[in-house]
Amino acid sequence: MAFLPRVRPLQFVLLLSLLASVPARAGYRDEIGYTRLVQELAAAGKPLPDGAGVTLSHVEAEDKGVNGRYTPNTAAYPGVTFINRSATARPPTSNSDHANGVANGIYASSAMANGITDVDLYYAGHWLGGGMLAGGNPAIPPQTETTDLSNHSWVGNGVNNAASLAFLNRFDLSMAMSSHLAIVGINNGSSGYHLLGGAYNLISVGITSGDHKGPPGPLNPGVTAPHIVAPASHTSFATPYVTAAAAMLIQTARQYAPGDVNVTRADRPEVIKAVLLAGATQHEFPGWSHTDTAPLDATFGAGELNIANSYFIMMGGKQAASPLTPASPVGWDYQDISLGSTVEYRLELGLPGTFQAALTWLNLPIPTDDYDTYDQNLANLNLFLYQLDEDDNRLLVAQSIAPDGNIEFLKLSSLAEGSYLLSVEYLSNAVGDQLNELPYALAWRTETIPEPSTWALLLAAGGWLLVRYRFGRG
Repeated sequence: MAFLPRVRPLQFVLLLSLLASVPARAGYRDEIGYTRLVQELAAAGKPLPDGAGVTLSHVEAEDKGVNGRYTPNTAAYPGVTFINRSATARPPTSNSDHANGVANGIYASSAMANGITDVDLYYAGHWLGGGMLAGGNPAIPPQTETTDLSNHSWVGNGVNNAASLAFLNRFDLSMAMSSHLAIVGINNGSSGYHLLGGAYNLISVGITSGDHKGPPGPLNPGVTAPHIVAPASHTSFATPYVTAAAAMLIQTARQYAPGDVNVTRADRPEVIKAVLLAGATQHEFPGWSHTDTAPLDATFGAGELNIANSYFIMMGGKQAASPLTPASPVGWDYQDISLGSTVEYRLELGLPGTFQAALTWLNLPIPTDDYDTYDQNLANLNLFLYQLDEDDNRLLVAQSIAPDGNIEFLKLSSLAEGSYLLSVEYLSNAVGDQLNELPYALAWRTETIPEPSTWALLLAAGGWLLVRYRFGRG
C-alpha cells in the first residue's frame, strides 16, 4: 500500500490512499548537517539562512479521500501569508494532517526554512489541470510558476503512455520557463509507476532507509529516482527537508554568497540542484555505487542530504573556468557551453582527500502540433576528471558519461594530492534537435581533514576559499 497521497492524472477528483501527519524523525537535523551548520556559523558570527525572501508553492492531494481537505491549518503558521490558488476550483473544507506534516518540515517556526513568509497552496488535481500544467487540454500551454520552489509530497497514478509523458513534458516546460525548482517525493514501497518523479528538471527525493520506489519508469530515458534521500519515515516528510534546504541555498545565493546574483545566477534551479547533489553524503550506505554511465546509485541517488556541505559549496562562490589558473577546491559555476566544445577547471589538491562533483542542465521540451506532443531537446554533456603530471600531461581518473538524462556525477573516496582538471564536454544531444548553446551548472567539493578547531578560524577570517576543508563524511 502506498503512503504518499496520490491522484489520477486524467481523473483529478479521484484520490487514493493518503498519509496522516507523522512527527519528524528525532535527530534528523544532526544527520543532514543542519546542527553542524548552526554551530559553525554561530561560532564564526555568521548569519544562518532560514529561507527568508524565498517563495513556495505547497501542492497537496486530498487527505483521507475527503473532498476539499488539502490545506494546512494556516492559523498555526503565524507570519506566513497564504494564497490558495485552488480555492475557486476546489473549495477547501477542512485542514489536512498530511499538509500540516509537510508544512512543519519546511516553514513552521521550528523548521529549517522558517523564514519563508509567502506560500501558495494548490490542490494537486487542480495543479495538474487548470491550476498549472493544463493537463488534458492540448490547446492550452502549461502556466509559468511564480514562486521559487514547489513541494510535491504526493504521487499521481501513471502508466507508460502518451498521456503520462505529456504531463512530464508539461512539468519540465513549466519549470524551464519559470526558473523554478520542484522538489518531488517518489512513492514509498517498491511497486507501481507514478507521475512527476519521471521528469528531468526536478529533484526527486527518497528516504534514507531505501524503502521507496526506484527508477520511475521508461517514459524519459536516463531519468533515475531518487536523486537524493533524507531521513524520515516516509518520502512525504523527507521531501520537505530537501525543500527547506533548497530554500536556504536560494537565500544564501541572493544574500550571502560572493558575487552579484544577477550576474552569477547563483539562485538558478540548475545551480541549487548541483549544489545539493554535490553536498550529499554516502557513508550511510555501505552498498552505495555508481558507474561511468549510471551516475547515481539506483536506491540512494547522490546520497543523503547534507545542508552544511551544500551551504559551504555555495559560499565557495562562482568559479572561473581555466585550464591554467586554479579554481577553489570547493565551489560551483553556471555558464553556457557551445556544442562541440569543452570547458575546464583546474584544481589543486594540497592534501590527499575525497572529491565529489555534480553537473546538471535543463531538458527543454518544445511543443509541436499541440501542448501534449513535444520535440525533446536534451543535450548530452559529459564530465571528466584528469590528473596532471609536472608537464601537464593528462591521466583520466574518473568519468561520468551517461548517454541520456541531465545529471552527471563523480565521487572519489581517495584522491592523491596534486593538480587536476575537471572537464565538462558537450558533443551531442541525447534526444531531439541539436542545441548550439545551453547553460549548465557544475558544483564540486574536495574534503581533507584539518584540526577540529580550524573551521571556526577559517569562517571568522572569511576564509571561504582556502584549501583545507572538512565538509563532513562523504
